[in-house]
Amino acid sequence: MSTPEARTHPGLAARPVAGARAVPWAAVIGVPCAAGLYVLASPPHAWAGLGWLAPGLLVWSLRGLRPRAAAGAGFVFGMLAAWGITGWVVGAAQRYFDAEPLRAGAVGLGLWLWCGGLGFAVFAGAWARVEARTPLAARGLVAAWLWVAIEWVRATALSGLPWALLAHTQFRHPEVLRIADLGGAYAVSFVMVAASVAVAEATAAPRRRALALLAPGVLLAATLAWGLRPPPAAAGRERTLVLVQGNVDNGLRWNPTYFARTLGAYVRLSGDATASARPDLVVWPENAVDFYLDAEPGLVPALRGVARRTQGGLLFGGPRLAGTAEARNAVHHMTPDGAVAAVHDKQHLVPLAEWMPWAAASGEEPAYAPGSDAVPVAAGDARLGVVVCIEAIFPPLVRRLAAQDVGMLVVVANDAWLDAGDGAALWQHFAATLLRAVETGRPLVRAAGTGITAAVEADGRIAALLPPHEAGTLLVRLRDRTGTTPYVRFGDAWIALAGAGLLALHLARRRRPT
Repeated sequence: MSTPEARTHPGLAARPVAGARAVPWAAVIGVPCAAGLYVLASPPHAWAGLGWLAPGLLVWSLRGLRPRAAAGAGFVFGMLAAWGITGWVVGAAQRYFDAEPLRAGAVGLGLWLWCGGLGFAVFAGAWARVEARTPLAARGLVAAWLWVAIEWVRATALSGLPWALLAHTQFRHPEVLRIADLGGAYAVSFVMVAASVAVAEATAAPRRRALALLAPGVLLAATLAWGLRPPPAAAGRERTLVLVQGNVDNGLRWNPTYFARTLGAYVRLSGDATASARPDLVVWPENAVDFYLDAEPGLVPALRGVARRTQGGLLFGGPRLAGTAEARNAVHHMTPDGAVAAVHDKQHLVPLAEWMPWAAASGEEPAYAPGSDAVPVAAGDARLGVVVCIEAIFPPLVRRLAAQDVGMLVVVANDAWLDAGDGAALWQHFAATLLRAVETGRPLVRAAGTGITAAVEADGRIAALLPPHEAGTLLVRLRDRTGTTPYVRFGDAWIALAGAGLLALHLARRRRPT
């Protein structure tokens, strides 16, 4: 005769009952430690190996908690991790908006809720609900899908903010990142979480350890095999570029008294770099020119002088007026003969900084108007995919450019207003940007006002880099690449397919006779 205990779901029989211990010490100790690992794995610390441990320690800490308690633990994890990684945002709000500490703190709290607390509360609560019902062999994969689905939602909902993703902790390890040409940054996060959680689950079932590790182990081995394969030979033309990092005080921007001084710094650096060679292109950062060209005709000849010393011209960031005097945050391409041949307007504006969500409803004028869909910029015989600052952290926008047969990605940025002096925000932005090279299979160059200015090969290797807070130039030689990676063609559709596959396996298992 069967007893009620014998009819209990097999996964639930081994699960500790919530409340069996007065204090869940595993959560009290493990959750903050897991958050600390995530922080130390992220730039600027970049102890990448710790990023492989954080997800597993988190799910280990949740063991025995009911969904509501687990969601609370996940919320604490997310808030601690987000604060530890992006604590600089409070100071950035004070500097940019001249906000008092209380209002700046509210901005930081909102960011930490969105980037950390809310998402990880959902992850932890969902995991506590499904863990015991999931076969041991599939737990790593299920946890990885939950993690990645929440990263994707954070990256796309509302204005989207794919900042400090787990994949970004590996920005110095191209052998791990190269799977991004198949599934983007989310594929890297998926592999990391699957491996980490599988190890955590194996510790709880030592007699079935091989079963827990099998699928994630195969996935990890395939990832490393894909990442360690020899890079394909670049068949495109080699191009010489000069990337300029002016390190000009951000407080001088928009001040007419300093227009000539700021411009002079970039002209001098460019002149030194082009004195012995005539590069294909010189690239200046976003807002390197902080005045309207039409309003300051006396300063335009200095720009033309730099463009004349190149074969393909000068690419520089600066504002412009379009249409009915709409301000645009733009990148201008000036040809060697001194004509502005192309302009790329920034499409994805920064909320609260470049546009106000309430501006349309209140009748206020926005700081900037967004541009339309981007098209490649032709610089001589080069087709360049130009991306402005924060646009580079959004894969769909860069994928659309890569699909138009560009040979190289050019990112111009100004991170100075984010910087608290430790370079944390600068490294985090660069780590997120670097993934676009791997995803699209294109070399990427980045010119940033105060750093980080760098050149990245199509396989994610950093070819050259100027550290933050230094004025200087990089002379880089990269070859164009063409073709279409699976990620450029299919994007993030694999996340929905993987979720549907895991759900189908779960339903099939439930219908199987016991």
